[in-house]
Amino acid sequence: MPLPYIFDLHDYPDGNPLPKLLELKKILQNLKVTLFTIPEKMDKEMDKEIEQYDWIQMAVHGCFHEDNYEFAKLSKEDAETLISVGYDSLHYVKGFCAPGWQISQGTMEALKELGFWVAVQWGDGRLNGDPNGQYQPAVIEGLPYYAWREYPNAIHGHTWECCGNGLESLWQKLINLPKDSEFLFVDDYVKTKT
Repeated sequence: MPLPYIFDLHDYPDGNPLPKLLELKKILQNLKVTLFTIPEKMDKEMDKEIEQYDWIQMAVHGCFHEDNYEFAKLSKEDAETLISVGYDSLHYVKGFCAPGWQISQGTMEALKELGFWVAVQWGDGRLNGDPNGQYQPAVIEGLPYYAWREYPNAIHGHTWECCGNGLESLWQKLINLPKDSEFLFVDDYVKTKT
C-alpha cells in the first residue's frame, strides 16, 4: 500500500483557495489538506466557512505574517506571547509553521512548552545560515515536528501564486494523482510519529 500524501498550503486566507479546493475534493475523494493559517487575517465568518469541511484542518502560520522574519529572532517569552495572540483552540490544531520557515531557538522552546508541533523544511538544520533564509536551526529535542522535505509523499504549496508552488501551479500534479489516493493531515502524521 502506498504511503499517504500529506498536502499543506501556507498563507491561508490569502488567495481564497476554497473554491479550487472544493473542485479538487470532487476529483480526489480522500483529500485532506492542512492550511497553515495567518490568524490575524482571519475573521469569524472565514472560520465558520472552513470548519464545515472535516477534510480541511487549520494550523498556525505566524500571527500577522507581515514578513518572513516574524519568529526568526524571538526569545522564548516573546514567542509565547505572540503565539498566544494567534492561537485559538476552537479553530486550530496545535501545529505551527513560522513564516518563511524562519524560526528561532526561543520559538521552538516556546512551542515545546505550549504543547505544539512544528513544521519545518528539514529537521536537521541543514538550511540554517542559508542565504535564502538563514534562521532554520535543527528542531530541538523533544519538540514533535513535520519536515516536509523528509516525507516522500509531501505536497507543499501556497494558497496564492507564490514561490512557484501556488495552488494553481500545483493543480496538474494534484489532479494527476491516483483518484483513490489516501491523505493525512500534518497533525495526524505528527501524532503517529511521536
